Amino acid sequence: MLSNCGNPLLLKIGYTDNISQRRRSYKSHNPNSIFLYIGEGSMENERFLHLFFERYRIGNMNEWYSYNNYIIDYFNNRDINGIDFETMDNSIIDIY
Repeated sequence: MLSNCGNPLLLKIGYTDNISQRRRSYKSHNPNSIFLYIGEGSMENERFLHLFFERYRIGNMNEWYSYNNYIIDYFNNRDINGIDFETMDNSIIDIY
């Protein structure tokens, strides 16, 4: 899940096993929140994405990232379930 929680400068990448509840929770705290991407995934996918986008993370806020086209394009152009996370050739991953 990728959401823009009503702040155009922030993105949140997170996992939930109950998307309906998550939507209600976001809407009650911030009615302007927008879900930009919702897809099938797992907590393993979430951990990978948090590491993959770490350079865009805001301080020590685990699931919050600076809004940028790199993250948006990633979600627009990939099916995260179809990616072999172990062998993906990407310079961002190579720094870990």
